[in-house]
Amino acid sequence: MSSSEQLVQFYQHIAAGSNVEEISKILTDFYQTPEAFPAVIAVLNSDQSDLIKQYASYGLKNIFKSQINDENKGEMIQQLFQLLTATNNLLVANILVNMINDFPDPVVIQMIVTFIRQEDTPITINASLRLIDENMELIGINDDTLRLYQSKISSGFQLGVETQVAAISCAFHLTSVCSNHLGFGPVFPQALAIMSSPDTQETILIQLFDIFRNGIFKFCPLINAEFLMQQIVGLVQNQNYSFEVRKNAYNVLIALFDSYHEEIIQSETHIAIFNCAFDLISSLFVPYDPYELSPYYIIEPLAEFFGNSSKLLDYFTSHISSNHQNPCMNYFSAVFIRFSIDEGESYDYYSQKLSEIASYLCQIVSSQSLCTKEAALYALSKIAFIFSEEITEMTDSIQEAAFNALTVSPSNEMIDTFSELIGSIGNCDPIFDRGIEFFTNNLNGSVLDTQEQIMWCIAAFIKNSENSVHALFPQIFSIIKPLIELTDAPHQHFRGIAIYCMAHLLNKCPEEFAQFAEPFAQFILTNLNTGQVVDTFIAKQCINAYSYLLQKLKDSTTSTIEPMVQILLSICQMPSNNEEYCEKISTKDISLRVLCCCAANYPLVLQNLYGTLLELIDSQTNVHAAIGANLIASAITYLPNRVEVVPQVINILLQMIDRSVDLECTAKCLDSLSTLIEWCGGEAVQPNVLEAASNAFTYSLPCFSSKKYNEEVHNAAQIVFRQTIDTLQNAAFQTCQPYIQLFFDISQCSSKSLRNLSLQIFADLVRASPDMPIEIIQQLLEIAKKEAFSGNYIGYFAIKAIANTGRYQIREHLKSLIPKMFERLQNNTRSSESALMANDNCVSAIGTIMMNIIGDYDIDESVTILLNMMPPSMDASENEDVLAFFMWLFERSNGQYIQQFAAVLVRLFTEPVDVLKKNMIDEFTINRLRQLLIQLVSSCGGEQFCSSVLNGDEERLQVLSTYLS
Repeated sequence: MSSSEQLVQFYQHIAAGSNVEEISKILTDFYQTPEAFPAVIAVLNSDQSDLIKQYASYGLKNIFKSQINDENKGEMIQQLFQLLTATNNLLVANILVNMINDFPDPVVIQMIVTFIRQEDTPITINASLRLIDENMELIGINDDTLRLYQSKISSGFQLGVETQVAAISCAFHLTSVCSNHLGFGPVFPQALAIMSSPDTQETILIQLFDIFRNGIFKFCPLINAEFLMQQIVGLVQNQNYSFEVRKNAYNVLIALFDSYHEEIIQSETHIAIFNCAFDLISSLFVPYDPYELSPYYIIEPLAEFFGNSSKLLDYFTSHISSNHQNPCMNYFSAVFIRFSIDEGESYDYYSQKLSEIASYLCQIVSSQSLCTKEAALYALSKIAFIFSEEITEMTDSIQEAAFNALTVSPSNEMIDTFSELIGSIGNCDPIFDRGIEFFTNNLNGSVLDTQEQIMWCIAAFIKNSENSVHALFPQIFSIIKPLIELTDAPHQHFRGIAIYCMAHLLNKCPEEFAQFAEPFAQFILTNLNTGQVVDTFIAKQCINAYSYLLQKLKDSTTSTIEPMVQILLSICQMPSNNEEYCEKISTKDISLRVLCCCAANYPLVLQNLYGTLLELIDSQTNVHAAIGANLIASAITYLPNRVEVVPQVINILLQMIDRSVDLECTAKCLDSLSTLIEWCGGEAVQPNVLEAASNAFTYSLPCFSSKKYNEEVHNAAQIVFRQTIDTLQNAAFQTCQPYIQLFFDISQCSSKSLRNLSLQIFADLVRASPDMPIEIIQQLLEIAKKEAFSGNYIGYFAIKAIANTGRYQIREHLKSLIPKMFERLQNNTRSSESALMANDNCVSAIGTIMMNIIGDYDIDESVTILLNMMPPSMDASENEDVLAFFMWLFERSNGQYIQQFAAVLVRLFTEPVDVLKKNMIDEFTINRLRQLLIQLVSSCGGEQFCSSVLNGDEERLQVLSTYLS
């Protein structure tokens, strides 16, 4: 019996379901042998059934994978073409075409051209269309091939539906690469006819949807989008189709939304698309699924599009209010909010509805549905992150709602999502004690995976506590210490997380940790002994922990610094195939960063190793190398040959920025450039440095995959400019002049964060170069007014900088702003961080205009509006200027409004003197104002007056009494 006959028998057994596993193993071994290829070819050339030929074609794919090489490729592929010409089985033909398309080299391309020029059969027309579609650019487009392509497409439209779809795809492709439409028009109706036919198979529909989804943006002028949308909406809503068909149809709707955004909004078609999404979600919604298994991916693209239009967001929020009892709608809404909030129109829209949206999410976070709980937590995290200033009034209630939901459903997913929320809010003190107690109680008795999630959450609590962590330090330390000493193998990853927690505990509470610091440094060194470490995760956590000791408790590292430097250097210089430390390359990356931290804290280490460190940094493109460069930059004044080293470091950083596709890495490189300018002055200010920073604002850096605001990168780029301005002072305008128009463009973009960055740069530039062209200052004033009167404190910050110039051309304009600014102070009664920041900066700006521009002021009742806003309640950087304004007003008061002036000082002196100094009030001002405090309080009724001002707050009155005694 020949090999081909044996193959046929094997395939017949498989078709019958007989001895499938045993025969599959025999076939796998046979496909590795030299006789396999001709045997399978013989089966495919025989008159066997279509099913047997299908099995043989699958075997052929396996043979190709294992046997094809440069020497036999031409001969083997030529036999594929012979089979393709002879077969009458469409499935076999499709498999052969796919195999040929895997080898797009010149020899194969010439074979394709020869094949598509031969006489046609229905099978070869289908194959030719698919070969053309895949290799069109490689074959080329000229008059000859164009006629050939069009002929094949025309022939394809006369055949079965599978070949018609291949012709449609080929026509789409041809149209997209040619400058004219090549008779594209008839293709669209043909596609719609196939799509609307009840006889069309689902696999064909999905192929059509893929064609439209991938090519729709190129054909906007050529198709009737509204008619296509109606067809697609009908398919999505047709429950007779499988979910896979409906989902693929929905993806076409999203592609249409992308290309016809404005038309869809105007025609109200967005309602149908929204309903389609909800229909799909309703089909898939399983309340008790975790979020990662839920259909959030269907909502995400729709939400991102809706986020760009206030009208669409209005429709969405009205839908929430009318359907909030629907569990599926609550899930849908939470996911929608998470993905629609961004820096576009949605920022301004949601900022007006924060209280309403946050309250709704706090309500549904207690839902019985696990995926809804998690979705609500994710949405709250996003809100807390983006609206960090505006949401301060609500953070306590958000944390309470989230914590209560967690205690009811402490699943791994909920713990993980809750950790993310805590990180976004940034201050977990309101629930810190209860949280630590809850997690401590759940730590014992939980399975290992849950224990690990709990430890990550405890770490988040430690990192995001402002005060409470200090009070609970002994308890937390006693929980973590035995965990970092676990030795059994199953707990090694858990032990690594415990070391991570301990590192953040020492970072947060260095004074409390000091007595344990040196033993902890020795513990780290022992664990990094190359003969003992078996877990790279533990190694990384130990190395990280040592960097915190260097930064917060340097003296504790004196006895370990030399061996630690040697260990870190040996890790950095290990070849990447060393499994002990380089199982994951990040161990080397972290070691480089911490080695740079050692050098930054020990000048002798820096002087001995700076050349090696720069070589290591230059060989990497990651965030750890960028941070390492930043650390070297911060300590560069320790180097006696700084003048030679600074250009080297700048060049390394600029090259890393040009290579980096990582946002965080790019941001750290820009930070390092700012640090060099700060420490080295003008020698670090170079045109290519400012050019690199400006490229962040034009999204020209490799790290940007889209034109989307990134806080880290854009803030770091802004600081490069601001540090340059601060360094160059009056010469800054000339250096920054090439970028003036760029920053004017940014100051009028849709992103509030970017507008703020540009205004801050302008404000610094005006201060440093007050003699810049008046036209620029006038244009800046108009932009600053618009921002200020929309409640943005940066607008007042810029107005104040402009007023400081005292330029006569804008004096009257500035004076005219005073009534409007008083009105804003009277009406801005909110207590959110953003509102308080606006009040502080508004008062400071009024003070600058009055003192610098008006020059005199007849005290009247309006002064009480100003005094009620003093001292600054949120922006400590305004203390110096606001208190100078306070004294200026008092000197002109002629004994009027004494109680209001006294109340300002009573409120000011409820903080200890070290806090006042920390809040940028110098000792001279403190002493001067204290004398005035004693004088005014005495004349206003003493203790009773103070108690009235402070509403009887005993703690604050006690602090005040230390100043009055």
